[in-house]
Amino acid sequence: MATVLPGDSSSLFSNFDGTAISQSLGDIAKESLNNGYFDTKDTTDLYGNSIKTQTAWKNPNYDTEAAIKDKFYNGNGVGWNGMNSLPNGWDNPNFSERATVPELGRPMNDAEIDQLKQVDGILNDFHRHGNIQSGVEQNDWGQNNFFKMIGKHKSFHLPSGQLPKPVGQMLSIGQGLNALNTSLGAASAVGTGPCKFIDSLFGAISRGGAILSKILGFLSSALGLLNLISGIIGFITQLANMILADLAALAGAITRITNAAIAGLLDGLMSDPCLKHLIMAGIAGVGLLQTIKKFT
Repeated sequence: MATVLPGDSSSLFSNFDGTAISQSLGDIAKESLNNGYFDTKDTTDLYGNSIKTQTAWKNPNYDTEAAIKDKFYNGNGVGWNGMNSLPNGWDNPNFSERATVPELGRPMNDAEIDQLKQVDGILNDFHRHGNIQSGVEQNDWGQNNFFKMIGKHKSFHLPSGQLPKPVGQMLSIGQGLNALNTSLGAASAVGTGPCKFIDSLFGAISRGGAILSKILGFLSSALGLLNLISGIIGFITQLANMILADLAALAGAITRITNAAIAGLLDGLMSDPCLKHLIMAGIAGVGLLQTIKKFT
């Protein structure tokens, strides 16, 4: 016998006679939502970071990054034996207790350890940066910068206020920036075409693949630990700089769109005599005042 709980038949809507409103959705949205593509799930990324994800998205660099991680950690079979082959204590901060690396016949020095950790950290951070840009990582970081320092390395502090944004915001910002620059005629002045502004926001997933392919190529033929460090560190620095450039472009785009929204109010405000007088007689600077007089 089923248990009847108090109030089961006394809902405020038990006598409601009508239909709920519906939201207009396109076919792509309807099928994607019905298939669960936008359901958020907990998982881990390629480097073991705990993330929230949706199957709607993919990181276009994933396959190359997975191959890089495999060769970096497990070796290439031709000289580089991989991070996993290093003895326990290889990076002990106390040199007198630092383990000897068989390949070198000595412990690694501080500079070698620093660079190898830089490689490891930035590969992780670049993968995560690309996951955020592509929507694979859906974590809500708010005002918290999960990078701290790119690759946990002292050379790559993020500028203040330049934080990653979720893919929904990124796509909206990209659309707004592209539309703004096109309306201002800026797109035609850019030699690389009308998608230049989108490209600058999504640099890691748009252009990072070329650098990653070079890293994978070198990892596949590295002849040993020192050869790997010296041959790969320049490419790793390029990845770090690409993260910085992406986030700087994003911060600049947000500022530009915000300023454009304020400027966009002006034409409409001119139809309000009180606000028009406030602006023209009070707060408009010389240049803005001349522009207003020109068009009103």
